[in-house]
Amino acid sequence: MAEEYPSSAYILTLIGGILAIVIGMPVAFFGMLFSLPTFGLGGVCFVIPLIGGILGVLAATWMKDPGKVKTGGVLAIIAAFLGSVGVISFILMIIGGILALTWTPPPRVTPPPPPPPGQQ
Repeated sequence: MAEEYPSSAYILTLIGGILAIVIGMPVAFFGMLFSLPTFGLGGVCFVIPLIGGILGVLAATWMKDPGKVKTGGVLAIIAAFLGSVGVISFILMIIGGILALTWTPPPRVTPPPPPPPGQQ
């Protein structure tokens, strides 16, 4: 059976979103710990990688539905810029988003009609 969704875009975006969360939270914690003691900066340090990671994972799940591939690709590119604490997660989500935006569904192949009765 042919590929029904952009699997390479799905995998790259999912890995990029998970890496944005896993790498972004410790970086945000230490950034908040060693920054100026303001509460506003600490909240931003945690929110940005969290939003980027969540958008990346959400974009990857939307890519499983062929009707929402373009929306998932746009979300993956937005998430790459929001959760860009890690270079690897940024690159994976950008490539995954571009692959999702350029993906076209495979053409439907209909089987030929059966021959009329009495002919073989």
